[in-house]
Amino acid sequence: MKSDITISLSKGLNAADASALEAELKKLPSVVSAQQVVSRGGPECLMLWAKLAASALAGAASALPFLQGLTGLIRGRNLGNVKIKFPTGGEIELSGNISAEDLEKLVKNVFGK
Repeated sequence: MKSDITISLSKGLNAADASALEAELKKLPSVVSAQQVVSRGGPECLMLWAKLAASALAGAASALPFLQGLTGLIRGRNLGNVKIKFPTGGEIELSGNISAEDLEKLVKNVFGK
């Protein structure tokens, strides 16, 4: 299974903030590599690409720790909503104020139980 995800950042986020988030993202345990990508929409449509350890996206139970870490980064930087697209085509939108229970429900909807 492919383990590449894309993270679409909130509009209005500047490149310096995206770079700082990229550096923090690389520190999460399941992240193998990450880089900033400017989408075709121009510099106001910043995205991050991340390659995760293959086991990190094997199912809901393995994806949850990564997404909990990402939620912490979103909360810590007050980023608003970010959209995460998984290699399966599944997509979720996260905000830093999502509850642990709601995050778990979102993950189960994407990966199944």
